[in-house]
Amino acid sequence: MNMIIKETKTPDLLNLIRNNEQFFCKRFFYSKEIPQSAIINELIEKLKKRDDEKILQLGLFDANEKIHGGVSIYISDWDTQHFGIKVGKTEFLYFDEFVELNHRLKFLREIYKKLFNLKFKVVFLRHPLSDSRTIIALSKVGWFLTDILLTFH
Repeated sequence: MNMIIKETKTPDLLNLIRNNEQFFCKRFFYSKEIPQSAIINELIEKLKKRDDEKILQLGLFDANEKIHGGVSIYISDWDTQHFGIKVGKTEFLYFDEFVELNHRLKFLREIYKKLFNLKFKVVFLRHPLSDSRTIIALSKVGWFLTDILLTFH
């Protein structure tokens, strides 16, 4: 499948979430007491809330304009001031199950080029270790694991 990388808007990323709710529920689901709809709604609101802070949003689209992957990166003011270098953050990097490793690699290299041109020195990403294809792709393009966040409930 041929994939196209292009800058995108939040509504496209919201479609990606809605089309892959099960993945997102598994990724962010910590308690059976919380309804899955609340998890999805929280993620959607978080993505919408940062709309004016976004520095970079890219989507991975097929020939029919259906989105299969995306990223949303914003500048972290606190980290940038604290470390004295331009620091970005993303809590949203996702590929659906149909995206092959070579397309993930191409997409992540494009992110790297754009971040380099925007003069970012560091980008913090939280990503589930269970998504091995993306973890492999991230490591192949130069990202590296520095920390594992554990959450206990």
